[in-house]
Amino acid sequence: MVPFMLLALTACNKDDGAKTPEEEGTATEEETSAESDAFVSEAGKFSIVFPGEPVESSQAIPTAAGDIMMYMYMYEEGVTQAFMVSYSDYPADLVAASDSKTLLDGGKEGQLGALGTAPVLDKDEYIKMGEFDGTYMKAYGDGLYTVSKTVLAGNRLYQLLVMKDGSYPTQEEEDSFLGSFEITE
Repeated sequence: MVPFMLLALTACNKDDGAKTPEEEGTATEEETSAESDAFVSEAGKFSIVFPGEPVESSQAIPTAAGDIMMYMYMYEEGVTQAFMVSYSDYPADLVAASDSKTLLDGGKEGQLGALGTAPVLDKDEYIKMGEFDGTYMKAYGDGLYTVSKTVLAGNRLYQLLVMKDGSYPTQEEEDSFLGSFEITE
C-alpha cells in the first residue's frame, strides 16, 4: 500500500524548495504528550492523533514549477489500512495568483487519479478548518477506499487521509484521526 499512498499524494503538491525535516530541526518532532497522545510536528506546524507510531519520510517531486518537497507521516495497520498526513508548501506567487478552491481541487484530483481509472466519488464538499479553506472527500477505486481532508493554510497544503482495503474506514476511525488534526501556528 505504501507505493499507492505516495502516488496519491505526489500528484498534487507544490513547493518552493522547502528544507528537509532535518534542516528545519524536526529530528525530535515525534513528541508524544502524556495527556493527549498526539503526534506533534514542529516543522509541519500540526498535531494529530495516530493509532500508532507513524513513519516519517520526505520526497522531492520534480514539476514544471521546480522540485517540490513533500513531507509524509504514515502509520499502517497491517497491509489493509493506512493513516497519513502530508504537507508541502506552494510557492507564494502561485498561491497569490490562484484561489484556494483551485488549489484544493488539484489535491483532490491527484488523490482520485491514484484510485485507478474509474474512481467513484461518494462525497465531495468544501469545508472550513478554523479560518482555513479545505475539502472533505470519500472515494473508492480498485478495491481501495479513502476518506480525506485537504486544508490550505497560507501557502501550506495539508493532506490527511485514512485508506482501507475493501470498505470505508469506520466513523470512529475517521473521527479519531481526521478529527484530531490541529494546525499549531
